Amino acid sequence: MVRRAITVMVLAAVVSVFGLVPSFAEETPGDNRPRGYFGIGAGMGIRYGFGGIGIEVSPAQYVSVTAGAGFLGVAGYSVGLQVFPLGRVSKVRPWLSVSAGDALASTGFGVAEMSFIAYGIGGEVGFGPKHSVEFGIDVANGDSDTFVYPTIGWKYHF
Repeated sequence: MVRRAITVMVLAAVVSVFGLVPSFAEETPGDNRPRGYFGIGAGMGIRYGFGGIGIEVSPAQYVSVTAGAGFLGVAGYSVGLQVFPLGRVSKVRPWLSVSAGDALASTGFGVAEMSFIAYGIGGEVGFGPKHSVEFGIDVANGDSDTFVYPTIGWKYHF
């Protein structure tokens, strides 16, 4: 069972759903982080109990790969890497995210103590070099039910 869950998590990190709207970034000279940006993307992830792994892609801007955990069924946190190989910004940024509600496949995990596959779509707005607010909707297919959760969260970029 655990081996199967790990295999599915790895496969989920390889398979992704692409967003429909490109994002942009404004890069400040001498700073390796965009100062203000808006991105929209889509992703998918596998969650097992209160943990999980996921990937999110914004086609013109970034790829996020994350691992995370949740608590109380309605909030979660995660850490990961945000890679910018596709747009004007070619950088790698680690980040820490805290979300309320369920979150995008790349930003938060653990809405229910069960196994499910989640598909998310949403956006992210950057404020200054280190902060951003994310928003979106998740659709999660669980063991016996389908869940739909809105997302709002804060992300700190190191």
